[in-house]
Amino acid sequence: MRLHLFILILALSTSACQNDSKTEQLKAGLHLSESISLSADTFYLDPLPGDSAVLTISGNDLVIDFNGAVLHSKANIQQPDQFQGWAIRILGGRNIELRNLNVRGFAGAIWAEEVEGLRIKYSDLSYLQRQTDTIAIHSEPRAVADFLPAAIYLQNCSSVELQEVTIHHCRHGIVLNHCSQGKVYNCQVRHQQGVGMALLHSTQNWLGHNQVDWNQWGIYVGNNSPKNTIAYNSVTHCETGFWLEDEKSEQQLLFDNDFSYATQQGVRLAGSQNMIYNRLNDCALAVEGQNMANSLVIGNQWQACDQDSVWLEKGANIWQDNSAAQRPDYSLVASYAPEPLTDGQTAFSTASQWKGRGYRLLDEWGPYDFREPRIWLRKVDGQRYTFGIFGPAGNWQVIGGQGFQSLSLKRSAIPTSLVAESEPGADTLALKLQFFGEAAQTGFGETIPRGAGPIFSWTNQ
Repeated sequence: MRLHLFILILALSTSACQNDSKTEQLKAGLHLSESISLSADTFYLDPLPGDSAVLTISGNDLVIDFNGAVLHSKANIQQPDQFQGWAIRILGGRNIELRNLNVRGFAGAIWAEEVEGLRIKYSDLSYLQRQTDTIAIHSEPRAVADFLPAAIYLQNCSSVELQEVTIHHCRHGIVLNHCSQGKVYNCQVRHQQGVGMALLHSTQNWLGHNQVDWNQWGIYVGNNSPKNTIAYNSVTHCETGFWLEDEKSEQQLLFDNDFSYATQQGVRLAGSQNMIYNRLNDCALAVEGQNMANSLVIGNQWQACDQDSVWLEKGANIWQDNSAAQRPDYSLVASYAPEPLTDGQTAFSTASQWKGRGYRLLDEWGPYDFREPRIWLRKVDGQRYTFGIFGPAGNWQVIGGQGFQSLSLKRSAIPTSLVAESEPGADTLALKLQFFGEAAQTGFGETIPRGAGPIFSWTNQ
């Protein structure tokens, strides 16, 4: 046993000054069953196919501190539809903690089953598998398989705690299946192709103080998942902010969340629910309620929506003190408020930039995150093309193009609008620009240094 532990520590605890051959000692297929502290390094690993993982964990009372180490698949980072396998699988146990972990380039990061008291903290599980199949991306999820792969998938786990976990640019974010009495807080789960957070067959969980913005669907609850608390979250710029799938998932408490800027529904409800003191501004449809019965809808604000609400009711509901003009006074709803966590963050952004349905922008890999310079076609009126140029702070200039006879600007700062007049009868239209400014990050997680001058472009072909 001591020899086995010595070999394992030697394989995992490589230092930053060691060469690549040493980092290769961490091979796919390792199993951890004791507490360990790893050195901060980047480990490039061959992913295993299917639902297999490069590391497996099981046991009781474990703390595995990755100290900022990165588990990085050897797959091409610019082909996320080719990513496969999982970084870590946890197969049973009690009181297991993972902290300070980074994962890149796998289908999913962490899959855990049959764990009581699992804790995942201070970790970044981003840039995992995504698809380019637009039909699959926009199809409504139904079966459990539709929620895989995910950055975190937990099945039959109780009393889990996810704290300060960052998840960007994955197929799905956090999925709890048959989990109870868990707590997910202070997490940033953004720019998923699918669901930011999902509760399936799960009850009495707390989702609070999270930023769950710019996902296809923000928070999804279904498959008989009653009595969960969804509070103090920012869930903006999604197709649907909160999606409750079935009437059996009753008695949800939605309190003081921001579901604004939804391109379909801010909130979709069914059955008996409690929706209190939420914001739903600039949505295509603020609230859709199907077969609502014995629900409380109190003190919510929605304004500048195409439609305020559509209700298909079958029972008595209490609807009061909702306002389009201003947010109701907190004293009207204080008795319904769940206690905020003492270490809960303020999830709501006060910045005015990039707010509004018009800033929910999608490319083939999912929602755009404004971390790299991009040019987007916003409107076409005859031969007049209006573009938006967004990204990190800096300046841009036009360095080439085809098919346009005039431009309103040839250089400016980000953000700005550019109006271009096409040549009569031009079939191919193109613009090429160069950016000079702050460091940027591509949608694949690659860093572009400050002042590097990356080129970005648009074409109708």
